[in-house]
Amino acid sequence: MDTILITLPITVFFVIIGWWATHVLSSKRDYKNELRKIASSLICELEALEAISIQYHTSSSREVQLEIQITTKLDRLDLKLDKLTKCLNQENTFWLLKSVITMNNFREPNFHQQDCDSKIIDSITTQSGNIISKIYIID
Repeated sequence: MDTILITLPITVFFVIIGWWATHVLSSKRDYKNELRKIASSLICELEALEAISIQYHTSSSREVQLEIQITTKLDRLDLKLDKLTKCLNQENTFWLLKSVITMNNFREPNFHQQDCDSKIIDSITTQSGNIISKIYIID
């Protein structure tokens, strides 16, 4: 009888500790999996934004439809990246990419077609790559 009184609380204690440890580890795993999904989605969206921005700047004439698509993508990505960086206590440098895409030659009546090796195109790919590499660090 005495051994049951001693072993039962010990057993219950270890069961509770085991359940708690499993719960904590499972929660961390789920959180990391969710971050991976978000990061993967953001990378795809950034790559699409990069492609459409390059398409816009290298087109022979100003395309208003692409401008609308770019600004829409910029606004959506800015919100998503802002929330993600706040959750992870990281600096959001998306504004650099946004300024590179929209500062020169964007929504201007005197649009100039850019060469594939122009400074604007190079800056777009560089800033996009910088953000993507920061997202990879999250994982």
